[in-house]
Amino acid sequence: MNINSRQFALMASINTNGFWETAKYIFGYVLHKAKLKSFLKYKGTRINLRYNSSDFTVFREIFLVSEYDLIYPKGVEVVVDAGANIGASTIWFAKKFPHAKIIAIEPDKNNFSVLRSNVKDLDNVIPLNKGLWSTNQKLNVNSRKNFGEWAKFTSPDAGGDENSIDGISIDQLIEDFAIEKIDVFKIDIEGAEKEIFKESKWVEKVNLLIIETHDWLEKGCSKAVFDALRERKFSTSFAGEKFVIQIEE
Repeated sequence: MNINSRQFALMASINTNGFWETAKYIFGYVLHKAKLKSFLKYKGTRINLRYNSSDFTVFREIFLVSEYDLIYPKGVEVVVDAGANIGASTIWFAKKFPHAKIIAIEPDKNNFSVLRSNVKDLDNVIPLNKGLWSTNQKLNVNSRKNFGEWAKFTSPDAGGDENSIDGISIDQLIEDFAIEKIDVFKIDIEGAEKEIFKESKWVEKVNLLIIETHDWLEKGCSKAVFDALRERKFSTSFAGEKFVIQIEE
């Protein structure tokens, strides 16, 4: 029997969330498609979803397929969600680790506006409208045709773009927030991972890395990641399209 992605999402959600919670999500999806409802809820938190966008696909992957339902380190205190989009993954982490500091980084201003609205009632979330990069510099945020709101990518600003945003290095992020250890570091930044792993001394401060590499957009992304880990002991598994990398002390 062949199982398509929607059937898999349904089965995964029933297994993780139960039948009635899944039924609520499906009913909410029907109303959203009919433009009768602009939000869904997860564990009491309202998540705004834009019409005619990739937002519900993001919601489905995180809350129905349960992409981040993994084995995590004990005593998680710091989570960095890079490429947070509208905050769906951020909310999942905030509910999973209510006593942890969750730093949500999203470069696109439209996505960030939705993200900020979605996490406004979560005291343990710090939203940043910035882009991760190898250095602190101005960045442009670009779109890829036909890929929706979840595929915005950054590039260096040549100067003069009034819509540019601040790029921040991981070393700077660690300094700004006095981070001793990043217990969970989720990275989905549309090819910029190749940049941030150029300067990778920060890897020694990471416990669990959840990363989607984009070699089809930027050649050498996966190589950059695993080159940076070459002298570290680690184990690798998969969650959807993401590598799950447990880095040993």
